[in-house]
Amino acid sequence: MDDWAGDDLSIELEEGITLRRVVSLVPSLTESLFDLNLGDRLVGRTEYCIYPADKVGAIPTFGGTKNPDIAGIIALKPDLVLMNREENRLEDARALYQAGIRVWATHPKTVANVFTLLWNIMDVFHETSMVARVRLIEYSYDWVSGISQAKDDAGEVCKVFVPIWKDPWMTFNADTYMHDLLRVCGGTNVFAERQRLYPLKADLGQSAPYAPDDPRIQGRDTRYPRITLDEIVASQPDVVLLP
Repeated sequence: MDDWAGDDLSIELEEGITLRRVVSLVPSLTESLFDLNLGDRLVGRTEYCIYPADKVGAIPTFGGTKNPDIAGIIALKPDLVLMNREENRLEDARALYQAGIRVWATHPKTVANVFTLLWNIMDVFHETSMVARVRLIEYSYDWVSGISQAKDDAGEVCKVFVPIWKDPWMTFNADTYMHDLLRVCGGTNVFAERQRLYPLKADLGQSAPYAPDDPRIQGRDTRYPRITLDEIVASQPDVVLLP
């Protein structure tokens, strides 16, 4: 495994494979497995996988999302380790893969992608008891999305600023799942086009940014810009959603 290659929303299994022992290194996926009646397959989780609170307590923890206990997971010999390309580190996925552990590195980028992932989880695990529930949620998504699209077509714009960090202020641009979730709910991200600049002083308008071909920024994430209070005021949001 040299990079995060492959389809992040599905996984191909050898014929006859049954996934009975699973380690989740992603809190949201841990919760989703329980929601899909698959919680009994979990034999490991991270210390941040705390929901559902009344059910995860008996499942052993193996470090955090960024510092998992790789040796412990390998010794457990799970059938599958669930990861996420944003939440977890490539080097940890590579270490598990090289040890012969099956890894599913997910990366849903839109709300629609999440539904695809849920359907594929049910298919891979051969668990269909929650099909009706997921389908109902998907219908709700279609309904809300349709209302938002109608308002957008009518020119009804609700400009929204969503900070995800303070000191400095930080937000997200259009290349994120959060942006798509906001869009589905009828909000217009006021910083959709804002890219993160490097170094930090440049992102805050205090120095010149590195050139695009500067090796110091190659491969670095530009989706979560750090912004100034002046930028926030200038964006004139109708709504500010605080975490």
